[in-house]
Amino acid sequence: MDLETCDNILASCIISCSIRWCILVWLKISLPSNQFSIKGLWNLLRRFNGSKRCKKVVGVVFLNTFWTIWMHRNELQFNGRIGLIAKALEEMQEMHFLSVECRSKFKDLDWGWWREFNVRNLIN
Repeated sequence: MDLETCDNILASCIISCSIRWCILVWLKISLPSNQFSIKGLWNLLRRFNGSKRCKKVVGVVFLNTFWTIWMHRNELQFNGRIGLIAKALEEMQEMHFLSVECRSKFKDLDWGWWREFNVRNLIN
């Protein structure tokens, strides 16, 4: 068995790649999917073409995504609970919404818009 590293768990394993791909589709942004390190992903996000507000929201989404992947990994590792990718994505959308709504100036976010990520007019 390979040694688990943060890069492996959060950026290069098949589950984290699948989740990241779904998040990118949800955000309606295209970033190269061949980044398999946290540093590489973060550098791509820093160079992401968007407004300062949009970059902040996308950054929060990615940090929360890493956190959720880590929590699901720990549930499997220590409690034997297998999480479904669809459930993880739903949890992430809820966590992202609450994080952005409660901890930012974006007080007029709408859950329906958020689910479809039709909030570009708010963050551009």
